[in-house]
Amino acid sequence: MRGVVAAAADFRLLDAFWREPVERTVLPNGLTLIMKPDRSAALASVQVWVKTGSTHEGEHLGAGLSHYLEHMLFKGTKRRAGRDISATVQAHGGYINAYTTFDRTVYYIDLPSEHTAVAIDLLADAVLHSTLPEDECAKEKDVILREIAMTKDDPDNRLWESLFSTAFREHPYREPIIGHRDVFSAITREELMGYYRARYVPNNFVVVIVGDIDVAATRAAVEQHFGAVPRARLAPVLVPTEPLQLGARTEHRFEDVEITRAALAWPIPGLTHEDAPTLDLLAGVLGGGDSSILWQEIREKAGLVHSIDASSWNPGTTGLFCVSFTCEPEKRVEATTAIERTLARCAVRGFKPAELKKAIRQLVVSEINSRKTMSGQASRLGAAEVVVGDLDHSRVYFEQLAATKPADLVRVLKRYLVPSRLTSISLNPAKSEVRAVADARDAGAPPDFSEIKLPNGARLLLQPDRRLPNLHLRLLMKGGALFEDPAKRGATALWSTMLTKDTRKRSAAEVAEFIESVGGSFHPVSGNNSVGLAVEVLPTDVDRAVDVLREALLAPAFKKATLEIEREAQVAALQQDDDDVVTLARKRLRERFFGAHPLAHDAQGTQAGVKAIRVEDLKALHRALVVGPNVVLAVAGDFDPRKLAPKLKAFLSRRRCRADGRMRTQSCRRGRGISWSSSRVSRRWCCRRFPDRGCTRRISTLAKSRTNCSAEWRRDCLSECARRKAWRIS
Repeated sequence: MRGVVAAAADFRLLDAFWREPVERTVLPNGLTLIMKPDRSAALASVQVWVKTGSTHEGEHLGAGLSHYLEHMLFKGTKRRAGRDISATVQAHGGYINAYTTFDRTVYYIDLPSEHTAVAIDLLADAVLHSTLPEDECAKEKDVILREIAMTKDDPDNRLWESLFSTAFREHPYREPIIGHRDVFSAITREELMGYYRARYVPNNFVVVIVGDIDVAATRAAVEQHFGAVPRARLAPVLVPTEPLQLGARTEHRFEDVEITRAALAWPIPGLTHEDAPTLDLLAGVLGGGDSSILWQEIREKAGLVHSIDASSWNPGTTGLFCVSFTCEPEKRVEATTAIERTLARCAVRGFKPAELKKAIRQLVVSEINSRKTMSGQASRLGAAEVVVGDLDHSRVYFEQLAATKPADLVRVLKRYLVPSRLTSISLNPAKSEVRAVADARDAGAPPDFSEIKLPNGARLLLQPDRRLPNLHLRLLMKGGALFEDPAKRGATALWSTMLTKDTRKRSAAEVAEFIESVGGSFHPVSGNNSVGLAVEVLPTDVDRAVDVLREALLAPAFKKATLEIEREAQVAALQQDDDDVVTLARKRLRERFFGAHPLAHDAQGTQAGVKAIRVEDLKALHRALVVGPNVVLAVAGDFDPRKLAPKLKAFLSRRRCRADGRMRTQSCRRGRGISWSSSRVSRRWCCRRFPDRGCTRRISTLAKSRTNCSAEWRRDCLSECARRKAWRIS
């Protein structure tokens, strides 16, 4: 009963979203206009959603016309040269970009809301009046050819292209959005212009505007710049239905990589199907976090994989339920068998109400987080209108979630995750000995922060912000390469990961369950000169967030068995980096630039350095860095400083004023000083944008070892479609 009440409380957090006013208007020329005022900041996001993507290219399917055209629309119009478009955006403090997916192409400008009309004018001019200059067409073709070559150098992209081409035999999803090199190379400017004239018509546009806008003035600006172009003939594009898969499919490739990447996928119905919400919940229960069933069974207990997760991807009329993992090549067959065995056991034993509750909470948190920015809100509305055809989709979706029972998870598991419809794909090292057996599978602007300095030197930064019902705590310390032992590069990254694992009170699995059961997240964060921990929860779970931080900081266990698992995962991440030519080149450039300086080394460390790290090293690092003057705890979100500050000061005050020994940094000369570790965000979660779902989900087709999600990287990641199938201009 308590679980039902808690779930109902979670859904009530979303009630305010459903009540927010949204205006939908269809202009006489067929263009759909959606506007939503938001006075929380003087910003606006203007987006043009063109209902055409790679699946609509007809006789040119596989040529990447939609992506090619996306590149060309900022190269000049009848009124403006290409350079004038970006210069105008920058002059008004804005940011312009675009992305292409299977079923749409989206152009957007984020800027101060006082210049909303400027963005409307620029985007209307680009999508309706581009000239596609012949010289620019040639230049962009060369750019895209290099981009295609780069995708072939990326093992993860090769894995997912292999999966899509194997799982889909008739549906256009089998073709890459960017196109095949040979087919794309043969495209002429005349063919590109023909596609532009046929698909870029007002009655195929949805304009979405969210921000601090004057609705009447904004509507008038859209009518002025978009409404003058008449409705045009728009021929329907027949997208073939994927036939029912009747037998298992496999493709196992052996290439120049160092670690095995694998995916198991089953066909599922599209986004509007009644089972879609239940499949999302099933993905969360099976592979949504460190406390999920597959993570615990296959990684923690069996030790067969470095990373594993599950996702439900169904943007249109069909999709895939996918379990992806990375492992040592000799363990792939055994890992696949263990996954199948675990799924069969779940089909018999069923699922616990607590597991369902956790998955629901994670989706509620994701929905809240999608509303943080004007651009995020506009994307939600655009996806609801273009993909689903119903602006009320989010509310209906969560009503369906609320009605889901554990038995429903068993039902969809048995219905869709059946052996005869399995597609098993893997990418393995060429030297692997498993080659012979490769047959397995309105608050306004947030206030300034306040600072509290404790007697032991620790600092507490507080920034209440009640625009969204969420709470973020980040604890940071000085760290990184300057504090590391040259023989043990990577210790800080490994240490920060270990802080999120076992404590003297809870096991690693219990820590993950403790925070993820309420839809929260707990992960290490670090960079070249900092290291720490981050917790994000709903405001009602603030005590849980404080508790998990307190235990990590004051009572880490540093268990040998956990260290062995995480150390191996970090080594696997380094091996995976070596498979990526761009990452490897950046590492080599960094080494050449910094020479003997500690910053010459990647924050993740070196394979030799990570392998040399022992429990005693982590304990010494903890004693050296976790001291009062080196600790800063920042809190932002929906909280009462009067209630929260005493709790935080209580546990921060328990750190001593100085380390057991003087904390020194390493000089650029070899052998000087002591060092601790190069620190980096643990690369467990890759934030990936699902524009088809209008949300961001944490999945890892990469190794769940960890990556540095800088603000810029996160922004780029959020603009990509699932499994790197969306391509954007830079």
